[in-house]
Amino acid sequence: MKIGECKYGAQCRFHYPIDRPAVALSTTKPSQQENVKLTLAGLPRREGAAICVYYLQTGTCKYGATCRFDHPSPV
Repeated sequence: MKIGECKYGAQCRFHYPIDRPAVALSTTKPSQQENVKLTLAGLPRREGAAICVYYLQTGTCKYGATCRFDHPSPV
């Protein structure tokens, strides 16, 4: 579940609980909520995971710190 504002406001047909903590709203599995080292660019270093192909091609990642792939330092 994403956190933010709904463009429909009070007319939205979905329920958005306010009293739930942000961690409970996360869609990641508990095993993936470990402390991950970040690069200077704020991208995750997930050693042992596949390297982010988009990051290799462009040098950026649209998912940022939430990306599930590894982002090694450029050589």
